[in-house]
Amino acid sequence: MTATTALRSEHERILSVIACLRLACDAARREDGFDAQTFRQGLDFIRNYADGWHHAKEEVHLFPALEAAGVPRDGGPVGVMLQEHVIGRSHVG
Repeated sequence: MTATTALRSEHERILSVIACLRLACDAARREDGFDAQTFRQGLDFIRNYADGWHHAKEEVHLFPALEAAGVPRDGGPVGVMLQEHVIGRSHVG
């Protein structure tokens, strides 16, 4: 498995958890019940896996490699992805 294949697989895993959290939000809005444990586990996953593991690999390995290959940080996709990471962190504390 290549590094980019592994990162793509991690993206799929992260998106699956986000989809589950959306379903839990929908259920809470319909007053089907608020499952606090689901939200605690989802936040834990996002903080530790998505940010602590996945984003860290992108920021330490992938983004510097892209920049070394000539992909610009400022005004380019690397800068956009870094900003998305900052925004994501602000949402989950």
